Amino acid sequence: MSWDLSDLNRSRILLDAIGSQCLVEVASSLQELLNTAVAIYEANGDYAVALPGSGYCQTLHAACRRLCDTTDHVSALNSGLWHCHESCWNQAAKVALENGAPVDLEYCNGGLSVYAVPIKADDEVIGAISLGYGAAPQGKRQQAAIAERYRLEAQVVQKTAAAHSQQPEQVIAHAKGQLRLMARLLADIYSRHRRVQALKESQVRLQHLAHHDSLTGLPNRLLFYDRLHLAMIRAHRADRQVALLLLDVDRFKTINDTLGHDAGDGLLQELAKRLHATLREGDTVARLGGDEFVVMLEQSASTADVAQVAAKLLQVLAVPVLIGERQLQVTGSIGVSVYPQDASDMEGLLKCADTAMYRAKDEGRNNYRFFSWDMVPLQGDSSMLEIDLHEALLGDQLVLHYQPRFALGSGHLVGAEALLRWYHPRLGLVEPADFLPLAERTGLILAIGEWVMGSACRQNRAWQQAGHTAIPVSVNLSERQFRQQSLVDMVRLALQEAELSPAHLELELKESCLMGDTDSAMATLTSLRSMGVSLVLDDFGTGYSSLSYLRRFPIAKLKIDRSLVRDLTTDPNDAAVTASAVALAHTMRLRVVAAGVETQDQLQLLRRQGCDEGQGLFYGRPVSAQDFEQFFGTLAQYPAAG
Repeated sequence: MSWDLSDLNRSRILLDAIGSQCLVEVASSLQELLNTAVAIYEANGDYAVALPGSGYCQTLHAACRRLCDTTDHVSALNSGLWHCHESCWNQAAKVALENGAPVDLEYCNGGLSVYAVPIKADDEVIGAISLGYGAAPQGKRQQAAIAERYRLEAQVVQKTAAAHSQQPEQVIAHAKGQLRLMARLLADIYSRHRRVQALKESQVRLQHLAHHDSLTGLPNRLLFYDRLHLAMIRAHRADRQVALLLLDVDRFKTINDTLGHDAGDGLLQELAKRLHATLREGDTVARLGGDEFVVMLEQSASTADVAQVAAKLLQVLAVPVLIGERQLQVTGSIGVSVYPQDASDMEGLLKCADTAMYRAKDEGRNNYRFFSWDMVPLQGDSSMLEIDLHEALLGDQLVLHYQPRFALGSGHLVGAEALLRWYHPRLGLVEPADFLPLAERTGLILAIGEWVMGSACRQNRAWQQAGHTAIPVSVNLSERQFRQQSLVDMVRLALQEAELSPAHLELELKESCLMGDTDSAMATLTSLRSMGVSLVLDDFGTGYSSLSYLRRFPIAKLKIDRSLVRDLTTDPNDAAVTASAVALAHTMRLRVVAAGVETQDQLQLLRRQGCDEGQGLFYGRPVSAQDFEQFFGTLAQYPAAG
C-alpha cells in the first residue's frame, strides 16, 4: 500500500517512546522497530504511522522510508503538517511507565486524548508508548489552529469509521489494541536482544578465561602456543628466527612455603606486570604455570639482541618487591632457544629452552644460557650418537613398553599405548625425549618407526592368540614419519604380517602433522581411516588447538595433554579448558582421552566433565609386554560410575 502522510483522509496515530534506551538497544537504527510497525499497520491498511524516539523520527512517505534528525522528542511529520504537544504524549507515557499499567488521559479540555501502554520485558518496565487521537474541543482555551486541527482529526476518524462501517469508538478501540500489540512486540524484541547480548558477553568471558591466566592476566599456554605457531609460520616464510626465553623464578617454592600462597601469588602478579612492561610491542610473555614464564621474541635480529633482552628481564626481576609489609628480593633463571636452528617444532623448541634454563640454574642461578646440544643428557657428539642409534636398531637395544588405558565410566581396560625405550649398553635406560630429536633430524626415525609399528602389531596379535581380550594398541607417529609417502603401505604391511585387524591399531599424531600441506595430510588420513585404522590427535592443548580447523580431518579421538591434566584440580584455567575441549569434542562425535592422570581427584573431575578414557600413573606406569598381561580382565581400582 502507499503511505501518504499529506493525505488527511487517513487517521493519524503517533507512537511516542519514553525510555529511549529500549529503542536504542533493540536496534541502533530503529529499522527493526519500523519494520514491525509497518507489518502491524499494513495488516490494518488504514493508518499512517510515525515512530519517534531517542532524537530520531521514523516516517513513512509515499512508500519511501527515511530517518530524519529532529530536536523534538515527538516530531513533526511531513514538513510540519501535523504538530503535537510533546508534554501530553510524554506525560501520559510517564504515568504508564510509573504505574506499570495502561492509562487513558484527556488533555486540552478533552480536545486531545492520549492512551499510553507500558512496555514490560521479563517482568521489568523498560519504557512506554503512547497514542494520541483528536476529538472536538470542549473548551475555548485552545488556539484556533489547534482546535481546527483536532476538529479535522475527529472528522478523519469519523470518515475512517464510516468507510469500514464502524463507529469512531471502534476505530479508536482497534488502534488501542494495535498499540498494546506493539508494546508486546517491542518487549519481545528487547528480551531477545538482551538474551543475545548476555550470551555474547558470556562467550567473551569464557573466551578470555580459556586463553588467559586467571592470576596474572597474561596469555596462558593455549594462547601462547597459538601465537608461537603463527610466528614460526611467518618466520619460515620470511627466513627469520624466533627466540624463546623460558624464565623460572629461583627458589619460589621457599617463598610459598615460608610466607604462604597469598604472598607467592602477589609476587607472581607483580613479576608479570614487570615482564609485560619490559617487552616491546609485538613480543609476547605468557605464564605456563607455577612460577614459569615464557617470552617469545619474534623480531629478534641477532643473538646479541636476544641476550640483551634476557639480561634486561633479569634486571627487572632483581628489583625488590613489596608484598604486604615484606620486601622480597628474587632472581630468575632463563633458558633461550631459537627457531629454526635449535628445533623446527614447538615441542622441541620448548624442550631446548627448558634444558638451557636448568643449565642456568646449575651454574648458580640469576643468569641466562642459550641452548646447545652439549647440554643434552647423552654425552658425545651427534655423529657418535647417530652411530649408537644405528647399533641400537640392529642390536636389540630398542624395546617397547605398554601403558594401559581405561574407560573412566566402567573401569575396563580399553587400550594400550606402545612407548619406545632404549637400553644403552653404557648409559642404561634412555628416555625417548633424549634421543628421538636426534633420530628425527638424522632420518633414523623412519627406520625406528617402522620397527615400532611392526613390533606393536605382532605383540597385540600375540596377546589375542594367548586368549586375552582384543584391545587396540596405539602407536605414535612423528611429523617426519607422517610425511613419508610410503606410510600407508608400511602400516598395511605391518598389519598383514602380524595378521592383525586394522580395528586393533590406533595411530597417534600431533597437530603439527596436519599443518602445512593440508591436502596431502587429508589424503593420508583418509587412506588410513578407510583401511580401518583409528586416528588419535595427540597432545591436545599444546598446539594450535583449533577444533573448528581439525573437524575436517577423520579423527576418532582427542587426547588431552598431561600438562593440562596436571594442574586440573588447582588451576581453574586448565579445568575450564578441559571441560570446553570435552564438550566440543563430543559435539564432533570424538572420544576424549586424558593423558597423565595421577590422582583420584583428577580422575573424579575428568569423569564429571564427561571424559571417556584415561591413562597415567594412577592406573599404571609403562611396563614390558609380559608384565602388561596383568591388566587384562581386571577393572581399574576405583569405583565405577553409578
